[in-house]
Amino acid sequence: ATTTTTTSASGIPRVTEVDKTDAAVFRLLDVGCGVSCVGAELIRDWATSTSEWGYEDGSTSTVQRQPPSVCVDAIDFAKTAVDAVTTEQADLIQSGTLRVQVADVLDPAGLPFERARFNLILDKGTLDAIVHGYSGEARDVAIITALSEVDRVARPGCALVHVSDEPPELRLPTLATTLTDWRLSWREVGTGGYTAFAYTGFKKVPE
Repeated sequence: ATTTTTTSASGIPRVTEVDKTDAAVFRLLDVGCGVSCVGAELIRDWATSTSEWGYEDGSTSTVQRQPPSVCVDAIDFAKTAVDAVTTEQADLIQSGTLRVQVADVLDPAGLPFERARFNLILDKGTLDAIVHGYSGEARDVAIITALSEVDRVARPGCALVHVSDEPPELRLPTLATTLTDWRLSWREVGTGGYTAFAYTGFKKVPE
């Protein structure tokens, strides 16, 4: 499955085109969801929007129709954040479209998901926390551990949207070192005088 993303006026990444011919469910992973849980916002967009979602037909045109269903897994290492999202998004959790749990990309046991599960992975600060929270060799190991887990749970054709305060001359080499089978790009985003960078990656589909 392949995914195209754009950025809304608020700076939040939005999915605009989805090729889902090989999957009945579009699966999204929100890494380090915090209390805001962008994944929950995307579920609500998915349920109400018909103009921003569609299928890419393999050529140049897009058929505007909603994919069959979406399922979001939101994770955070902080139980307080998970509890807050669980309370705030109780309706989505009850519907089965949102699952929230405590999990850490740095856990030696890995994330609690099988290989090649997700079509889209979001990170709006988790890698930044790792980069700024560690130093030296420990930072290098932590970055490789986190990105290796992202790569493991991503399906071929998966999209990665990663929002960071670090400029591309620093962040792109960090991503490229581990995500060797991904096509990476970036754009500047942000509002109200705050500058951030949205990095997107697409995992290559084996020929």
